[in-house]
Amino acid sequence: MIDLKNCPFCGNNLNNQDEEDTIYPVGRNENLFQLICQEHAGGCGATMIGYSMNECVEKWNKRT
Repeated sequence: MIDLKNCPFCGNNLNNQDEEDTIYPVGRNENLFQLICQEHAGGCGATMIGYSMNECVEKWNKRT
């Protein structure tokens, strides 16, 4: 499991969400990924976009 910091907007713990629903490729070519604070898991819908799964995680964890 990837270690994600809590959402900076709502405080939701993304580590309690299903990883496949939290970080996934956008489109068919898998050159762009999206990380989302899932509303159905108590989150607010905040998102982060990156060119890889690792980039999304790094960018998300740097948010304040």
